[in-house]
Amino acid sequence: MIPWRFALFCAGIGLIVYLHFYFSHRQWRRVRGEVPSDVDPTYVKREDYFAQSFRSKVRDWLNLPSLDGPLGGPRTVLKERETIRVVPELQMEPGAGSSDILVVEGDFRCGPGCALSREIYARGKAAIGAGSQIQAIAADQNVELGDKVTVARWVDSLGELRIGRACVVHSRATAQTIRLAMDAEVQSVFAPLIESDPDPSAQEHAYLPFVVQSLQIPLADAQSAASWKKLGFDNSKLIRLDADSWIYHGSLKPRVPLRLAAKLVVKGDCVCPPGSVLEQDLKTTGRLAVGDGSECRGNLVAGKSLYLGLQVRFSGILHSGAALWLSRGVHGEAGGGNFVAAHAGSSLYMEAGVTVHGKLSGGKHVKVVPASYAEKWRRRYEFSSEKT
Repeated sequence: MIPWRFALFCAGIGLIVYLHFYFSHRQWRRVRGEVPSDVDPTYVKREDYFAQSFRSKVRDWLNLPSLDGPLGGPRTVLKERETIRVVPELQMEPGAGSSDILVVEGDFRCGPGCALSREIYARGKAAIGAGSQIQAIAADQNVELGDKVTVARWVDSLGELRIGRACVVHSRATAQTIRLAMDAEVQSVFAPLIESDPDPSAQEHAYLPFVVQSLQIPLADAQSAASWKKLGFDNSKLIRLDADSWIYHGSLKPRVPLRLAAKLVVKGDCVCPPGSVLEQDLKTTGRLAVGDGSECRGNLVAGKSLYLGLQVRFSGILHSGAALWLSRGVHGEAGGGNFVAAHAGSSLYMEAGVTVHGKLSGGKHVKVVPASYAEKWRRRYEFSSEKT
């Protein structure tokens, strides 16, 4: 039999513990079975979420009563403090401004120097004049941003998106095809096809590396370790992690093309000469440079900068802790209908003639740079011992 004093003591302790959770329990009882208003249950992590969410809101707004105008013609809808202007088509004069949400049933066009502080939705094509400033835009057909346009938020097209010279998009750009002109800046871009415009000032050439000898990691013949040391590879620094993974203690800079047949972690910098074939994942704690004409079939991760040389092909994920550089002719494509992705901790630079099927993003921005800037960057960092 439990003494009454002990039972009273336990009840008191239980009450004290419950009081710590009383207010949480009371709130839980109040909202039990309800859908929280601050959580969108339809949210999924997809690149065009904001544009699709905006389209969904527009459909709801169009069902609201309008202040004037017949259904299908120009009309104005008020929702709390929002003003939604609905028009069949719209062409705005140069320098025009608007603080209304614009819903255009056909094509939308604005001249140079316009200032549109709210979102735009066009069921047809959309063209934004040079030097304009807009909040965000979604279109069911092609979108063209003129030179030096600034977009405060996102851009979405169900067709082709053309981003002009020196444009700045401060958030996502999504479309079926995205074409980036010189000096365009975007925080992230996603499309089945992303292309940077060709640069007339660049000297285009087909790079086909001539490979006489290549270093395979792990070594197929351990007896040849001494000879490989003269070519920049010290087999004593290579340690097995598991059945198909190795770690190399120190920087790896072989003087012949590298053929990577197993997953490799390099504790330092890694420079892969032109003509290398990386069949597996490669990770470095320092910088990673992949020479011209190489092929990267695995994922590449660099603790610092990541550089892909001329006409390198990659089919996996690229991730750098600092800058990421895609040289002229780089091509990123994965098989089986999958997409590739490249992310830079700071800036992702891409030269002219880069083609990527998937996503590009940067902590600072994704920027298309001219050949002159590329050559300066290349002379400073490519295959040098200087740390980035």
